[in-house]
Amino acid sequence: MQPKKTSLGRWMAAAGTTIVLVTSLAACGNSDESADTTTSVAVGTGGTGAQTSSTTTAPTADFANFCDTWLKIDSTPSPGGPDGPPPADEVKKYAETVKPLAAELSAEAPPELVAPLGTLTAAVDAAAESGKTESMESEDFGKASAVGEKWIHENCGYQNLDITAIDYAFEGIPLSVATGKTSIQVTNHSTHHEMHEMIILRRKPGVTDPIGSLLALPEDQVFAKVDFVGAIFAPMGQSSGTAVDLVKGEYIAVCFLPVDGKDANPPHFTKGMLAEFKVA
Repeated sequence: MQPKKTSLGRWMAAAGTTIVLVTSLAACGNSDESADTTTSVAVGTGGTGAQTSSTTTAPTADFANFCDTWLKIDSTPSPGGPDGPPPADEVKKYAETVKPLAAELSAEAPPELVAPLGTLTAAVDAAAESGKTESMESEDFGKASAVGEKWIHENCGYQNLDITAIDYAFEGIPLSVATGKTSIQVTNHSTHHEMHEMIILRRKPGVTDPIGSLLALPEDQVFAKVDFVGAIFAPMGQSSGTAVDLVKGEYIAVCFLPVDGKDANPPHFTKGMLAEFKVA
């Protein structure tokens, strides 16, 4: 089962298979005492969770609106579908939704983000004009987005989660995470030259299906039982992130990418690359 591309609401959603990202980074700041320091263990054979906890960075008051505007873009559902390129009208609608937010970011950007934001806004403008996503699938777009996500992680005062993706498990996901604005960074430590992703889903109220049974369902039935929250894609040796506003609930982190990048192979989660955590 592959995640619906229409759900990937973030700057670089369309660029998941082509992005080249900046090097991994560590969270800075003090430990968040509201988060459980016992981490989740990926279900399966992929390994165990590292003993880490969420952290928060010191808030930068001058950029509070900038941070929250970036989060809005990360949370905007992007165009697309499971088969083929997204329709032009969907691409244009997405771009027109994001354009005023991007303009707001550009007006408030710290100096180090002026150039990356220029790349991002130019790509959005091109998508609004053409109805195509190619401009948001370039290497330059991916790099610019990753620079911005890194800045958000280090400067916005959000709860920070630093996750490691290995073959085949997630390390560092706390069993319990606090509600609220959260920056998540995933660093890919693959030893098999694998790209990894972390798709974040939230169970709908009352859904208690075991995770294995849930993911075995057809795609439409899965998305009748979960809500999409976010997506992070990270090539080997690199890192990427997203900003989300977490609400109470039962969450699932899962990698749907096929082993060795070959569509005929089983997805990574069948080898243990999935985890569950609670937001409370």
